Amino acid sequence: MDSLTQITLGAAAGEYVLGRKVGRKAAAWGAVIGTLPDLDNLAAPLLDAVQRLSIHRGYSHSFLCCVVAAPIIGRILQRLHHRDGDLWRSWSLLVLVVWGTHILLDCFTSFGTQAFLPFTNYKVAFCSVSVIDPFYTLPLGAGIIAALSMAHGSRRRMMANTIGLTASTFYLLTGLVIKTTIHYQAVQALTQQQIRYNRILTKPTPLNAVLWRIVVDTDDAYLVGYRSLLDKIAGISFRRIAKDHARLGYWDTDPAVQRLIWVTDGYYTIERKQTLLVFNDMRYGRIDAWHDGVGDFVFSYTILESSGNAEKTLSITENPRTFRMTKALKNAFVRRIQGQIDL
Repeated sequence: MDSLTQITLGAAAGEYVLGRKVGRKAAAWGAVIGTLPDLDNLAAPLLDAVQRLSIHRGYSHSFLCCVVAAPIIGRILQRLHHRDGDLWRSWSLLVLVVWGTHILLDCFTSFGTQAFLPFTNYKVAFCSVSVIDPFYTLPLGAGIIAALSMAHGSRRRMMANTIGLTASTFYLLTGLVIKTTIHYQAVQALTQQQIRYNRILTKPTPLNAVLWRIVVDTDDAYLVGYRSLLDKIAGISFRRIAKDHARLGYWDTDPAVQRLIWVTDGYYTIERKQTLLVFNDMRYGRIDAWHDGVGDFVFSYTILESSGNAEKTLSITENPRTFRMTKALKNAFVRRIQGQIDL
């Protein structure tokens, strides 16, 4: 999830756990600790494109790291605020809850969170909420802001924060219900169209939980469709995108390429642009949602082959993202949310 949301969630969780005993310090430290797992991004300048993807949401997002860190950071906070009394267990619980909810929230997005490292690098990704969704963040923020404006220890203060947490959690869980519905509708559409498939990925489009993107994995191509809760027709039309995995040639067994395939959960296409190979992440699709026919993929990587003295080597670089929200694209997006079939 985006940093602002994690900070807000951390503040709300911190206030909920320890606000009655230490006041605003609980929310302040909750906000700080809510950002700690994402500090793995600080290593980005030292790593190549593939390593950055592998490290992010790795050990810092594992439940084991959370459990180990909680009493250590709790002891530090106890020493800093010893005048509030012997609250080491309470500070440790605050760290555990804030860090743990950060991990859990990231699991609801589509990037994938290695929550069970070091036991397995399996990526937990429910794909039921957008990485940036104001409908989750706003009630959470309203609750904690209202709470911090009220008297310390008051019942109304606790109630305001609890309402914000409850509303955002309800929205998060509702996303799972909607996802299940969209998945069922996609299966029905594929059955009616007699399309054989291997698996289906359903995920919300940015900033909302009304319009969903569907990626169907078939043997040689992906089928991409959109479904809004406001659609008035039952069917789903799909656009075919060729995989072209064979273009990788013998590089498909290269460790860096295999790592990139793992990062994308195997949802990728290969393009050839002049002498270069381009690896596209199909989970997020193209910036223009295939609306104007020229948009770049949200995440794509250039695979460059170079010849050394002894053998050929491979380098992978992430392509810059260039996004321009045109009026036509914005209007098409809004119309599609409303159930008008443009995308």
